[in-house]
Amino acid sequence: MRKTLVDAGPLVAVFNRKDRWHDTCRTVLRGLPTQLHTTLPALTEAMYLLGRVTPACQGHLWTIILGGNLILEDLAQPDL
Repeated sequence: MRKTLVDAGPLVAVFNRKDRWHDTCRTVLRGLPTQLHTTLPALTEAMYLLGRVTPACQGHLWTIILGGNLILEDLAQPDL
């Protein structure tokens, strides 16, 4: 299966309705025919930024991770 790697920016935009890229990111990410993946650094940044909006936004991100709709990828030394 093909994978799409998602950075913090789109993750924040999807859950922050005030973000200027909210609608675009929701449309694009929902329409992708691939699994969404992210890394721990991107997740950490997204959680921090969403926490500045509202803790409910963080909860929505956790929901998609725990539901298996966003896969957390491990980084290995060669990736760095």
